[in-house]
Amino acid sequence: MKIRYKIILGFMIAGLSIALCSYIVLLRTEKGPKDIAGFQTAALYLIQSMESVIASATEESFAYVISGEKSEKEGFYKHLRRFDGYIAKFKTTDTLDPDDKEEKELLAAVSVDRSSFLNKAEAMFREYETKGFVTHKVFKEYEDVVDKLSSDLHRFVQLEKEDVEQMQKEAVDAINSAHNAHILIAIISVVLSVGIGGLIARTISAPLARLKRSTEEIAQGKLDTRVNIKQKNELGDLAASFNQMAADLNETTVSKEYVDNIVNSMMNSLIIVSSEGKIQYANPITCSLLGYEENEIVGQHIGIIFAEEEELSFKGSGLADLIKEGSARNLEKSYLSKNGKEIPVLFSMSVIRNKEEKIQGIVCVAQDITDRKRAEEAREKLITDLEDALSQIKQLKGLLPICTYCKKVRDDKNYWQSVESYISEHTEAVFSHGVCPDCHKKYIEPELRELEEKKGRTLKKP
Repeated sequence: MKIRYKIILGFMIAGLSIALCSYIVLLRTEKGPKDIAGFQTAALYLIQSMESVIASATEESFAYVISGEKSEKEGFYKHLRRFDGYIAKFKTTDTLDPDDKEEKELLAAVSVDRSSFLNKAEAMFREYETKGFVTHKVFKEYEDVVDKLSSDLHRFVQLEKEDVEQMQKEAVDAINSAHNAHILIAIISVVLSVGIGGLIARTISAPLARLKRSTEEIAQGKLDTRVNIKQKNELGDLAASFNQMAADLNETTVSKEYVDNIVNSMMNSLIIVSSEGKIQYANPITCSLLGYEENEIVGQHIGIIFAEEEELSFKGSGLADLIKEGSARNLEKSYLSKNGKEIPVLFSMSVIRNKEEKIQGIVCVAQDITDRKRAEEAREKLITDLEDALSQIKQLKGLLPICTYCKKVRDDKNYWQSVESYISEHTEAVFSHGVCPDCHKKYIEPELRELEEKKGRTLKKP
């Protein structure tokens, strides 16, 4: 992994750690509001229990004055004692908000209503026990007290519900606010971590990347390459050392570009071959001469460029023998082009070795001698033609026996033949026949006159 990404990853992990801590704190902040909401719910439960107990006590009192069962009366007092227990529990706990005036007034009103409720119930019980019935006035007074107590308890329940809902709403709002704040903190932490990590990584990785590119350019032979890093730290020192090294190399080393220009400007074919016979480099003249692209020939065995009868000398033991000899000069060979055409060349090779005498490669140079070969062939043909012509000219020297009348010539085998046949046989001369002016006057004109006279006589016949 690159240094830049490692730095960014480190800061990202730090940001995520902060976000995780924020989430843990968020979980803890949720506990307080939930406990408050639960505590208010217990107070509401007590008030609702009071309301339920009063309703049960009222039912028991009505049942007693109807049926007269003592168990109904005992049930009434039992529920009332439970009501008193709830009141005492409510007062002894911290459920009552000291700053809530309405809540205090309702609790005091309920206590007063409870006393009136008990008094009116006992008055109704006494009247029933003495008279056997309850008058409308007593019943109505009891009923009014019951309604008043129930109404106050109901108001107390509603007030407590509103307090609970308000506390729960505040708790939820607090949780949501804390939740959003922690999420925002986590996001900001991660973004800042990545941003700061990226910035720091850029200040480190960007100069390193420039150094890397400059090193690659130096390796390619561009010795005038310099890196521009002006930081006053270790990277700046490294850049200064690099520039000094490049300057020293530029003064003491021939650049690869210079060597390439020399090689590319050569008029002869140049091929670099490995010790296994694989072509490692071929200059443009070689590719043009053979009809190959450089990528087509590089990596191929050198035998691919030689004619079939010479290919074996560059394979197996033949190549080993050439390497053992170390060099070869001015060997007439035949290159084989991509389209199968044989090209005569004057071939030389030399083995390159390092200080440890290990083979680094084989340099092969070849000069195209096609024009020279053509000139030699033309010269040889000319010599042969001249010798043949000279030989034929010598045969016509001396005395030629010729007939005085028919002009035939006698050859060496004592045969008579026409002059035309004899000269055609002994030279490259070819005869073409024509009529000279004298013969034309002597032979052709009389014949033409004779033909015209014959034609005239033919036309005059009836």
